[in-house]
Amino acid sequence: MPRTVRPRPFTSLRTRKARKTPWVREPSAAEVDFPRRVWISNKSNPNFTVLEIQTIDRIGLLYDIFATIGRFGIETVSARINTEKGAAVDSFYLSDIMGRKVEDSEQLANLKIALETVLGIEPT
Repeated sequence: MPRTVRPRPFTSLRTRKARKTPWVREPSAAEVDFPRRVWISNKSNPNFTVLEIQTIDRIGLLYDIFATIGRFGIETVSARINTEKGAAVDSFYLSDIMGRKVEDSEQLANLKIALETVLGIEPT
């Protein structure tokens, strides 16, 4: 009687190693108590007002930030956008329409409150 050979499913060396090594996933920013803040400084840069935002990343985040800055008549000269593991840590270099630092402290305080509101951060 002829003997039949049953094919075995193909598993690569990589797959076999992966089964032996447990996969550990790092939690995202949304899953941990991630500190969220809006920080504005005129002392960090000699030419521009610096805005730093630390929050949980989401779709439309940058649009909301830039739209809020624009409503105050402030220009964004440069931005450093960093998103990792669901966390957004972004820096914006701002100026007034004349290209200088934003010196109006009331305008900056209102900008901070508006950004905190848009980002869902309790105003400080």
